[in-house]
Amino acid sequence: MAPKGPQNSFNLLIGDYLRVTTDRPAVSGRGADEGFARIERIEHLAEDLAREIFTRESVDFGPVPVVWCHGIPGPLVLRGGDVHVLDHANPGRVRHDEAHPWWPPAEKVLLRGAVAAGHEPYRWRREPIPWTGQVTWADADWPPRAPYRATGFPKSASALLVGDYLRIHRDRWPECDQDVDEGFARVEHLRLLNPELTQQLFVDSVWGGTVVVASVYGLPGVLMLRGEDTVEVQAVPNPERAAWEARNRWSGQPSMVFIDSHAPTDAERQAAEAIDVARRPQADEAGRYPSRFSDPFQRRLALESRYGLRTVPLSALPWPHGQSNCRMGRIADTYKAVAADEQTAHAAAFLSAEGRETMSSCSYHVFLLVPSARLAAPGPHPHRNP
Repeated sequence: MAPKGPQNSFNLLIGDYLRVTTDRPAVSGRGADEGFARIERIEHLAEDLAREIFTRESVDFGPVPVVWCHGIPGPLVLRGGDVHVLDHANPGRVRHDEAHPWWPPAEKVLLRGAVAAGHEPYRWRREPIPWTGQVTWADADWPPRAPYRATGFPKSASALLVGDYLRIHRDRWPECDQDVDEGFARVEHLRLLNPELTQQLFVDSVWGGTVVVASVYGLPGVLMLRGEDTVEVQAVPNPERAAWEARNRWSGQPSMVFIDSHAPTDAERQAAEAIDVARRPQADEAGRYPSRFSDPFQRRLALESRYGLRTVPLSALPWPHGQSNCRMGRIADTYKAVAADEQTAHAAAFLSAEGRETMSSCSYHVFLLVPSARLAAPGPHPHRNP
């Protein structure tokens, strides 16, 4: 178990290990410090300036921190309040990360009006108590944790889609301790900054083009990316993980929303989808992830259902056979010659005009007349969606 604890986001310091992803269904286990990334740079945007840039719900009291972490593809804008940090880090990883910084030294701040921070806390900072537990930190000479790694592919940040599994964190030392799909996390929300804001907000002109703001599962804030930045996306996510996280989102709304921003338009989303189709490789990796279900029916329900319900072919329903004094069985017999099986034959009889007429005089089937009429009627059927 990692020795972690809470820390107010505006009291983070350079060298802290910030939690940027949450637990995932492990394939070959999880490293003790998985999901934590070393902070290399911090800026603070004063509260009064932040309230002019972000929606009212996005800003807490105190400055808004912007942090750059080792292995993260862009700067993170953190929400107010507590975030998780490692109280004690792997000494070997600390040495590695300090010797191999991810981000170059900054000559100027990113956001107009921000100030460099991170060398001392903004206010009182919680200091960890001495660690007395036992943590076995991984070392570079350990055997590989995972026999293979998930396939990723590159595309531009402007082509990101909700539901993509973005490589939010990489280069956790030692590499041998990394699991199959470690570092990939689901994109939950996307927004694009309006051009007027990018010209006013950023000091560096390289941020003057398209700027993508992504909310990612497990991230305590939002990730900012330039549209032309190349990011890595997982080709085939763990299907059970993807189904669970699509239904149980980390955040119903983005935790930080820029006032002058918008969700991707239909045209922008379609352009992103076209790029994704062209770049995404055909990888057969879904079967590599162990299932937590022993019952195939329960697994299929988990993968395909919404709110515990899933759509099935009409022929898959448990059609009654041989009802007393009912002609439905005989009508179904007439469809057996052209139907794939007896279930499909009964489904066809159920939807036929003769079948509906027969059901009207059957004490059992009369209660199915209303749903039968709805299924047989032309036009859209919104009730078919679970």
